[in-house]
Amino acid sequence: MKNLFKIKIPQIDDSEMGQTLYRMLKGSFEPSLETDHFNNSFYREVASETLIDDNPDYVVLNNMKRMMYETLKSIRPYDQDFEGLKFYGIGNTVILNHIISQIKSGQLCASTMEFNDAVDPLYTVFAKLLQKGSNKIELRWYKLLEQLTANIRISCLCNKTDRNNLDSVENLLMWAHYADHHKGICVRYMIPHNFQLIDENNERIILLKPVIYRDKKISVKNITLEDAFYLKSSQWGYENEYRVLYFSEALTNSGEDRFVTLGGVKILSVYLGAKISKENKAFIMRGLAGTEIPVYQMKYSKNDVLRIQPMAQQLRTS
Repeated sequence: MKNLFKIKIPQIDDSEMGQTLYRMLKGSFEPSLETDHFNNSFYREVASETLIDDNPDYVVLNNMKRMMYETLKSIRPYDQDFEGLKFYGIGNTVILNHIISQIKSGQLCASTMEFNDAVDPLYTVFAKLLQKGSNKIELRWYKLLEQLTANIRISCLCNKTDRNNLDSVENLLMWAHYADHHKGICVRYMIPHNFQLIDENNERIILLKPVIYRDKKISVKNITLEDAFYLKSSQWGYENEYRVLYFSEALTNSGEDRFVTLGGVKILSVYLGAKISKENKAFIMRGLAGTEIPVYQMKYSKNDVLRIQPMAQQLRTS
């Protein structure tokens, strides 16, 4: 039996693809840091070896999952308590019931990576672009990398204050883009620093980090894994976004697995959009009845017609 710790794979690691993987999977945002953390090089080699030996996809994919898990472990998390807001479009009563249930249970929902930015996250762009012009082995590798998105869920929040140090609940663009043009709701969360975890037994990770916004051009060959999930164009800077990334080797992209609820967060308050319907407002108030969660109605400001703000007096839920 081969000693896997001594595997050398020049067909992969000496190629342009191998060098790209090295840069992507070294797990650090700082470009000056050249160390290949812990075991990710080992797991990359194991995954590459099983690929070259023409093992079935599920065998290669299992090793790639371990490679992803070990690499994510090396990323430095946000190490403070975080107060952030999440904006929700209501859609229908089924969706609204789910949102209310999560609020009452002190949960945060993370979903599959289907964002409204065509190049977000960069991970999917990386996996797709590098399939072009690849040889047979490399093409299979990148397609399997793309399949790893099935094991990742992300929840996007904005910081409690925007770039102008104003309360993000008054951010008109956030209400327009993510809360159904002010017809939805906004939830204010407190996420404690110990909410994050590395679960060695079940190979799960919960990671919170701020998004990095960049103006300069970035080649697909020069991104790290951290870039792949936490880097965006500066055009999105108004969001002042933080992301919770959840990785589990057991996840799939089907059925209820598309959404994962994460406990251990505190709901500080709920805000109803300035254009919320009377029916949805009543539905939410009934749903939150008996809780001590403050609910506020957003309204147009009398002092500044270009501004919305929460009413000073909270609505009754008890």
